[in-house]
Amino acid sequence: MYKIIRKSEAVIRKVSDGKTVENFVTKEISPNVSLAVVENKRNFGEVSVDSDRIYYVLSGKLVLGFGSEKVKLDEGDACFVSSGSSFNFSGDCRVVTVDQPAFGTKAKE
Repeated sequence: MYKIIRKSEAVIRKVSDGKTVENFVTKEISPNVSLAVVENKRNFGEVSVDSDRIYYVLSGKLVLGFGSEKVKLDEGDACFVSSGSSFNFSGDCRVVTVDQPAFGTKAKE
């Protein structure tokens, strides 16, 4: 089985004034994994993840804050964040996110 998702078919979700998400692979396509492109223009604040997540920076700079530690990612950099983590998300950037299991599907305990 395979499925091609064209950019014109991505489900666009405006999270806030400064954050838009293009959902390509959603839990409706596969409960095991999801893929989205996030356009962020400001400090988004605290994020908690219920799945393992990978961030890959397409353009701009992404700053992830884990407690007192700030991790700065440039174009071409990636970061793995494990399920159950909380962190701050900021920066003017465009990133790919991959979640396993799919975003909106609670990870198995």
